[in-house]
Amino acid sequence: MHPVAVKCMKWAVGLFIFGGLTAAYGIDALVWLSEYTGATAIAGFWFVNLLIGILRWTLMPLAGSLVGAAVVIQTLAPHMSQVDDDEREPSALN
Repeated sequence: MHPVAVKCMKWAVGLFIFGGLTAAYGIDALVWLSEYTGATAIAGFWFVNLLIGILRWTLMPLAGSLVGAAVVIQTLAPHMSQVDDDEREPSALN
């Protein structure tokens, strides 16, 4: 496999795991945090709520995009070496 595709897949697996955990336990963490902090920490709770919401909405789609990018890289990588070879041939004749 192409090294960049492998790196994309590793990041995708990590994001799928972290995104799944955030989707499954993010609300529970917010409930625990609200019970722990009480009404005096509403500004901090608002920020954590926003952060967990952003993570829940972005991690899984980003992981899916990385899987798609890895597939495209893996598919096009053999063709790129062929294109590079074709570009070098005319300059070698000069």
